[in-house]
Amino acid sequence: MYTVLVNGLCNKGQLENARKILEEMDKKSCVPNVVIYNSLIGGYFREGKLQEAFKLHDEMLDRGLVPDDRTYDILVTGKVKGVDSMREGSV
Repeated sequence: MYTVLVNGLCNKGQLENARKILEEMDKKSCVPNVVIYNSLIGGYFREGKLQEAFKLHDEMLDRGLVPDDRTYDILVTGKVKGVDSMREGSV
């Protein structure tokens, strides 16, 4: 249930609400899964918030979750797009 909710919020750009769901999960001692973190990381990259996306990756690792292929695809793609947009902004 949480996975679908977080994914939907991230796809709509409602990252603050998605983050609140993560906090609610913590309060209920519910451990988020890799799919939830992938949704959040991807959402933050889409919004151009690279630092927050990488912080979420670190948080995921701190929780003992193992990133999957999708996680690394999101990180690499987001990093490349982030670098490209920074170059465009400085031209």
